[in-house]
Amino acid sequence: MKASLLLVLTIMSIAVIFPAFLANYKTENVIQASGAPEWLVIEGLVENPLNISYAKLRNFPQISEVTMLQCVGGGQGGYTVTYNWGGIPLFYLLSMAKVIPGDYREVVFRATDLFSSSVTLQTAMEPTTILALWANGTDLEQVPYWFGRGYRVVLPCRWGYKWVKWVNRITIVDYDYKGTYEQLGYSDEAFRPNCTMPETNPPIQNFTGIGLIEYFVQALSSSSIETFSYNPYTKLVFNISGPEASSGYFYVRFLKDFLAGPYQVYMNGNPIEYSQTEADGNVYLCFTYAHSSHTIIIEGTLEGVGGGGGRIYLIR
Repeated sequence: MKASLLLVLTIMSIAVIFPAFLANYKTENVIQASGAPEWLVIEGLVENPLNISYAKLRNFPQISEVTMLQCVGGGQGGYTVTYNWGGIPLFYLLSMAKVIPGDYREVVFRATDLFSSSVTLQTAMEPTTILALWANGTDLEQVPYWFGRGYRVVLPCRWGYKWVKWVNRITIVDYDYKGTYEQLGYSDEAFRPNCTMPETNPPIQNFTGIGLIEYFVQALSSSSIETFSYNPYTKLVFNISGPEASSGYFYVRFLKDFLAGPYQVYMNGNPIEYSQTEADGNVYLCFTYAHSSHTIIIEGTLEGVGGGGGRIYLIR
């Protein structure tokens, strides 16, 4: 009788204590696994692996855009929110890391809660792809849990599972990576239908020119681009200006069949260093400088004249 009573009391104690222990264990581990990270690592197929604190990232060049985050599921259309997202253009970070050229590259985003997803290098280099640090003028930690909180990749016109939050590791790979949702059969591209890409601040500036073929130019820079001219298929010339005693950045994208390498970039007649990235027939050049009034010349070699459809993209 005493033994039976002792067994009953023991079982009752376990029934009361174990759920509390399990709840505390799960809560503690979730908190440890899913907080906003302190450091960002960029690794994989890069010449210059990076390990940067998020405190330092706040001093990097930033852009913003008003765009919608829409999650898959959760009823008709899923949960949605539209914010003015702001942060570092991903092309700036990838240019710093110097992606190793190759036939195929993907950019994998990994988070502290083990969630992951990826996009092609070409998508990652789009000027609208940013690592958001804030929204609506405040840190992401201060906006609603499901849509902000922690550093987040912003990918306009893609379903929310591509917008990885709590990003602590970006890895460049040479294969078709399957992330958390993609392993369940969700689309790698994740395009939202009938979506219009947002405007950015600084805004995108467009140029057009006609040589033997027609092409267009877009630009993204922290400087003001005052004038643009071109020598068809061999040279692009920009006159820019910005406030003294501050740093500037310049990013240019063009099709390789329009302007082939090797390339040389000159500022006020002097050669300067730049980062070069290639993906899916596109060439991306990025460089920094001290703000002032400058003349920038980008020279390449003649290739594919009359090939039809040669175009340059310059982002501002």
